[in-house]
Amino acid sequence: MSVTIRTGSPVLPTTPRARLLSVREAGLWGAASAALSTAVTLAVPYPNTGNDSYQYLGVADHLLTGRGITTDLPFFDVEQSHGVLPAPFTTQPPGYPLAIAGLRLLGLPPVVAGLAVSVLAVALTVLVLGLATRTLRVPARFARPALFAFAVNPFTLTFAGSVLSEALFTLLVTGAVLGLVLADRTAAHRRASLLAGIALGLSVWVRYAGLFVVVGTAVALTALLLVRRDRRAAERLAITVGVAAPLVGALLARNAVVAGSWRGGNTVSVEHSAGGLVVDTADALLHLVIGDASSPLARAAQAVLGLVVLAGLVVLVRRRPRPAGGPVVLLAVVVGVHGVLMFEAGLVSVISYGPRMFFPLLPAALLLVALLAAGTVPLVPAPRPPEPVRRGPGYAAVAALALLVGVLGVVATSDPPPDVGVAQRLAAPVDGGGSVPRWLDARLAPDEPVLAADGQATGHVLGRPVVGLVESTFSDLRWDEDTVAATMDRFGARYLLLYRHPRDGGGRLVQEETPFLRIVLAGRPVATLTPVAVSDEVLVLERR
Repeated sequence: MSVTIRTGSPVLPTTPRARLLSVREAGLWGAASAALSTAVTLAVPYPNTGNDSYQYLGVADHLLTGRGITTDLPFFDVEQSHGVLPAPFTTQPPGYPLAIAGLRLLGLPPVVAGLAVSVLAVALTVLVLGLATRTLRVPARFARPALFAFAVNPFTLTFAGSVLSEALFTLLVTGAVLGLVLADRTAAHRRASLLAGIALGLSVWVRYAGLFVVVGTAVALTALLLVRRDRRAAERLAITVGVAAPLVGALLARNAVVAGSWRGGNTVSVEHSAGGLVVDTADALLHLVIGDASSPLARAAQAVLGLVVLAGLVVLVRRRPRPAGGPVVLLAVVVGVHGVLMFEAGLVSVISYGPRMFFPLLPAALLLVALLAAGTVPLVPAPRPPEPVRRGPGYAAVAALALLVGVLGVVATSDPPPDVGVAQRLAAPVDGGGSVPRWLDARLAPDEPVLAADGQATGHVLGRPVVGLVESTFSDLRWDEDTVAATMDRFGARYLLLYRHPRDGGGRLVQEETPFLRIVLAGRPVATLTPVAVSDEVLVLERR
């Protein structure tokens, strides 16, 4: 007896039980995801915004007013190094602010436009994932759990309600995956490769981590070419990488010209232990599935859901999916290379290492699991039992549990954003009456900057340019008296704004770790600054 090992795509059963997800149903899944994300976002007291959000919104405003890809909230060293306002924006790519600016042209307010981009991106990701399962002929009974798992994932729901770039980036990565599998399964492989290349290139314009996906795709397609050694595989590699490369190159060239580094100026480096980061990675992947909620109810639900997922993976391994070629190799290599490169970045950079770093590849990972699960279905269907097993109630219970974990995960992250606390502190009356914003408005032109702790949130609340005092985690600067004075002189900032009782965030860190700022807050006189306005919460000093 001879055995043939297939290196091509797996043959999936075509029985009625293997009915595929229709395009219409994929669209309905996307619409349901949009409705769920919108409902959850509206139900929590605050949208998920943070310091990055304030810069994104500011850059979008500059794009609409003809000031280009710039920020008037210079925070990171590369932004402050230019010594001008508005400063060129290279710390993050400009793709997400461009999308916000596009929706603002429809008349949407800034924050609403940012949320709309995220909700729409999540809904489209669900649709694209559904189309990918259909392209790979994954039976609907395996495709639906993958779509549901992504739609109710705690981080999916969180990022759908965020003014952050994760949702848009995830859409582009999933779009690239769809292009890759279309190129493997359809005759129009050139057009599909073009789609993949465009999505890959644009993903880097949204998050620099898109570079990891580009590298993973290039490695996967190269491996496929080495195995297949045919013209089609060569064309897929050439078109996909050839289309992505100019898009990526244009962004990196801009960074090199504007910031002096293709990386955009993200040069602050650290060294983390590999062993510690392995633990952090395992923790991040676990919480990517079960979320970050910590209430007793959430912990119980997470434990049960984790056991269900683990049991499902054990069953999948025990059933030994049939060997599969193209799609499985592509997905596994792209996900794997991204994970390895993200781990390397976590060793030497200041990225906020956690579930959000791996979330954009979640749809690809779910697609891979669905494809492997489909590979366990016998090619010759077994006879149906006289009395079918009723699994509906069990599936419904697991679905309800997953939805509960997802919603609780959003609730756990719905704390007031930084600008809420900053606004409350700035509203405290200064000596002589009035709030700090009114005091500043009476003395400064609208485009005159100040230097401040919690710079991004402060600038967002004040509605004026603010140069930020940056904590050492993200900066090589140390804010001694000379550095503070030189920074104020370079930007033409007359006033320094400090918080007397900072509660959290970077403002608290930089004030606690900087001896000079502690001296100023203690009321001791310094040669370069004079206190000119004081409230219970804020100290304003003027440059002498």
